[in-house]
Amino acid sequence: MFPGPVQEASSARILSVLVAVCHKIEEELPLIDLSNLNRELAKEKNIVVETNSYLCGLKGLADLVRSKGAKRLVLCLCSKKESLGKVQTECRKAGLDPFGVEVIDLEPFCRAGNGELLPSARAILIIKGAVERVRAFTGSRPENLKSRFFAYPQKLSRRELFSFTQLTYFPLPTVDRNLCKALSGCDYCVRSCPHDVLQIDEGNIRVEREKCPGCGICAAQCPWRAIEFPKWSPGEMETQISALLKRNNAEPRPLLFVCHRATVKDGRGWLPIRVPCQSFVTVPLILRPLSHGATTIGIYSCGERCITGRRGKVADLVDFCRKLLESSGESPDRVKVVGSEAGVLEPPPKFSNIENRSSGSICLFGRDAIHGAIRDITRNYKLDNLELEHPSSPLGIVEINPQTCTVCGTCAGVCPTGSLSCRTGDGEMRLEFTASFCIGCSRCVSVCPERRKGAISVRKMIDLAAISQGPRILSRAGEVLCKKCGKSFATDSMIQRLKSVLGENFRSVMGALCSNCRGLPYR
Repeated sequence: MFPGPVQEASSARILSVLVAVCHKIEEELPLIDLSNLNRELAKEKNIVVETNSYLCGLKGLADLVRSKGAKRLVLCLCSKKESLGKVQTECRKAGLDPFGVEVIDLEPFCRAGNGELLPSARAILIIKGAVERVRAFTGSRPENLKSRFFAYPQKLSRRELFSFTQLTYFPLPTVDRNLCKALSGCDYCVRSCPHDVLQIDEGNIRVEREKCPGCGICAAQCPWRAIEFPKWSPGEMETQISALLKRNNAEPRPLLFVCHRATVKDGRGWLPIRVPCQSFVTVPLILRPLSHGATTIGIYSCGERCITGRRGKVADLVDFCRKLLESSGESPDRVKVVGSEAGVLEPPPKFSNIENRSSGSICLFGRDAIHGAIRDITRNYKLDNLELEHPSSPLGIVEINPQTCTVCGTCAGVCPTGSLSCRTGDGEMRLEFTASFCIGCSRCVSVCPERRKGAISVRKMIDLAAISQGPRILSRAGEVLCKKCGKSFATDSMIQRLKSVLGENFRSVMGALCSNCRGLPYR
């Protein structure tokens, strides 16, 4: 049976984590001193380090976890890799949630050369990031599980191939209805999904489990952090990255987002962060770490095996970030798609005088993360005016043509972030826009009755002046009150538009009574 939701996670309690390191790593990476690694990790609270274990074949791993009383596991294996299914089987034997374990491949990233951090220091930093990540894991539910017999591209022995005894579990996204804004018109996750596996059913987002490959794009794009995606959740990712950026000196922090399907043979110099897909990476996930001490952000994909086929989208995203950095007076080379030759990655570029701005946990997902990225740019580069229009911009600017807009309020009614709103007062109705809230989803354009006349459009762009301006009026029209109940039900522009459309079929009652009162006798 798969273990139920883990309930130990608590802000008041630091979960005990076992860091099990195969002793053969010291043979493969002689510059890593396991005794020093043991001492450094033992300084952290509730970390149990086991560096003498012979982990090849994973024999005795379940007993080791139970004997140490660990609630989470970080596993550092040697070059003799084990299948993901086998690792998860041992975790289940020990009573652990299989998603509460991190398997680290130190060998490609902790070789000598290409980076100021020594291999031992780099290994310790990578392990600390993994420890914080598994601690932030709050458990999974049956709805989050999808099982397969094979976990491509994991290697299987002949016995495993023909026995079919080891299932491999993969996480699936689910929706937290308490946070989801689908009832308010938000469908950003549905339109972001490249596989069409998300559907709106009576105001609720439904995931088609069998078709979902678990790319995580919906979780990364949701403005409300309403998508639950264990192992790749916002909390886990934020905690790991914050730990990697925590430092007391000027040592470089080049972060590399690596698709978990990708094969890396030599990534020396980089600090790896596994993601479910390269398309999972967003603008805040790039810009905010750069503003908090990361020297470089690299993205490395799985190539032709990409399940989304959106490598062009990732290139556009990187292009936007590079242009934004260049417009801010920063080197665009601090963001790049990392190339490779047979799994040997380009080394990270070196930059000097990178200020250490790390300040604890960093918000990297949701609407607040986008706002934070803009605040970082404004503060760090002392910018007041910057305009950059780009299809990968995380923000948008709504533009209204007052000649065709009737201020009907339909756009404001479906705006998922509240960037558009209708206000009444002084006998008029006003359509207001707050640029800092707009995510450029164009939901407003799709529902506008006058869109064919160009009443509304959305430009995907960053405009710091508009953001700092706060709410501003885009259009206004006279308010029409019901002659029966006195409630506002339309604008004079709407009535005029209705007259022009209906012509002789227009009746005076349409401009005099609201829909609730229209059936009553007019006096």
